[in-house]
Amino acid sequence: MNNEMKELYKEFSGKGFDIYQVSLDSDKASWILAVQAQKLPWTNVIDPNGFTGLPAMSYNVAATPVNFLIDRRGNITGRNLQGAALRTRVAELTR
Repeated sequence: MNNEMKELYKEFSGKGFDIYQVSLDSDKASWILAVQAQKLPWTNVIDPNGFTGLPAMSYNVAATPVNFLIDRRGNITGRNLQGAALRTRVAELTR
């Protein structure tokens, strides 16, 4: 999904769109290598506590990958959108 997110980021990052990616991996070294290899330009953090960590529990994450669109007011305005639906929603939010 990172390739799709790279395209959205490139198109909309100058219009208020940003990505905050949380990895639930337990192997920090592998996670660092993956972020570097994929050249991900947005904020990436890791919670080695996985599904029992605060980020996963706060958003009721039971499986990955998962995404949330959060508007400027902090409201979740989309969840698990992909493809055209994701792009359309991001375009609406960045007008």
